Amino acid sequence: MSVDRVATSAQTAFFLSQIQHAGNALDKVQEQIASTKNASTLSVALANFTGGSDGIIYNAIALVSFIAFAPVLVLVIAIQRHLSRGLTMGAVKG
Repeated sequence: MSVDRVATSAQTAFFLSQIQHAGNALDKVQEQIASTKNASTLSVALANFTGGSDGIIYNAIALVSFIAFAPVLVLVIAIQRHLSRGLTMGAVKG
């Protein structure tokens, strides 16, 4: 093996170990969030979202809903061609 290949292999191994470490850290954060007594899904949190004495704050609910929906919208726009082709191919028999 040449020196370049060894260096590339070492860099790849280091990169993969960093990805694994980041994944382990993310798992720990998710465990901490899920283990709290006040943890809930976004839909439940929005249903319970009130402004205290001000009542229900509809503009804040709309903003949080849009922020939660925006990444899904961007993903669907990015893969729209592949998504429609896959749905069409799944509907055709034979």
